[in-house]
Amino acid sequence: GIQVGRQSHWPARQRHSEGTPRQRAMGSAVSTLSGSAAADLRVLQEELKSELGKPDDDSSEGDLKAEVARLRAWLRHVDAELGSIFAAGSGEGLTQATLNTASVAPGDTEEVLEDGTVVLRRTDGSWVQKDADGVIVEGFPDGRRIHTLPSGRSQETFPDGTKITRTEDGKMVVKRPDGSKLQRNPDKTTIEVSKEGTMVQYNPNTRIKIVVEPDGTQIQTNENDGSTIQVFPDGTKIDTDATGCRIVKYTDGRKVQRNPNGTVIESWPDGHKIQTKVDGSRIEVFPDGRKVQTLVDGTVFEQLKDGSRVRGMLGSYVCVQCWRCQTIMSVQRTAFVVSCRVCRNVLLANKAMVVGTKEGTTLQAASAKNSEEITKEVREIFERYDINSSSSIDRNELGAMLAELQFPTDAFSELFEEMDVNNNNQLEWDE
Repeated sequence: GIQVGRQSHWPARQRHSEGTPRQRAMGSAVSTLSGSAAADLRVLQEELKSELGKPDDDSSEGDLKAEVARLRAWLRHVDAELGSIFAAGSGEGLTQATLNTASVAPGDTEEVLEDGTVVLRRTDGSWVQKDADGVIVEGFPDGRRIHTLPSGRSQETFPDGTKITRTEDGKMVVKRPDGSKLQRNPDKTTIEVSKEGTMVQYNPNTRIKIVVEPDGTQIQTNENDGSTIQVFPDGTKIDTDATGCRIVKYTDGRKVQRNPNGTVIESWPDGHKIQTKVDGSRIEVFPDGRKVQTLVDGTVFEQLKDGSRVRGMLGSYVCVQCWRCQTIMSVQRTAFVVSCRVCRNVLLANKAMVVGTKEGTTLQAASAKNSEEITKEVREIFERYDINSSSSIDRNELGAMLAELQFPTDAFSELFEEMDVNNNNQLEWDE
């Protein structure tokens, strides 16, 4: 508010004597200090009031310019004293915004407006503006801009539209133009959201990462031991422990456990249980107490409830191996498609590798299929369930396939609607 020129000089001086934002800030600082620090600061405050309260005289314009320069230097000195008190920890209760006034370097220009706003323009093209309420705005030649509130909250804006917000409690939030976000909390935990909608939460203290896919699938990974927990939108849950044991739990109570040695155990709520070994042999236990054992060569032994044992040949089930995750599973010989109990891969039963031979040879790991082989199998599945040969699959035809895969006939309805691009309530081959 101090300007060069006799007509505007004294009114500005009167405004300062009544209490400028800088003086009010000093008064606030004094009220929060105690001891010698407060006493020293009051001396500075009284000296400043004395300098600003001198009576008018007939000084020349040159003298007035010199006085303005001297007063500005004195104010910078006061700011430096306040800053040193703050840095020493004596300024308890003061905010950085109250004390953080930019230093003036040779060539910089400083302007004080009538409302108490201070604008500093630097030779490198950057500038700093602090208004009477303590809000600081900084601008940089590269287009960046930082707004800082007296509370310490700030927002940095970049030319590409990226915004970084820092809150009073130390939290940082980054928002990018593509819609992705990053949040870093004071406890070092982070939350990141990609432009596709995938959310990743990470806690470096516990080393646990949680990934939430756009479809609702959740994957929790413990980096300490490598264990994971997967939860799918339909409620299916897969637990994998540090040893590699994997347990799949379905919403209907069914459970599939794959042990590190390759043995797969399937169980149902009614007590039905099937254990399949890597060599293709299996043991099936029924709720009524019967037990059926199938050997590698296909020989079947059935133990009845009374304890008697019956030998037969060519059981109604065969063991196949998933080419994606190598899981061994039992499927009916008449099945056309089967869903892997562990990774949910859909297999053509008649094309899957059958485990076990009459010679009992060791099974080699099923090799992964290339895209051409997968496309060919998908075409076979499509034509199989296109019952009316309409070159499309409606909901009823899809339900028949889901039933064979042991899913509800109306499962994945949202996925059906998403893939039905032309909204004709049918899925064409391209879809």
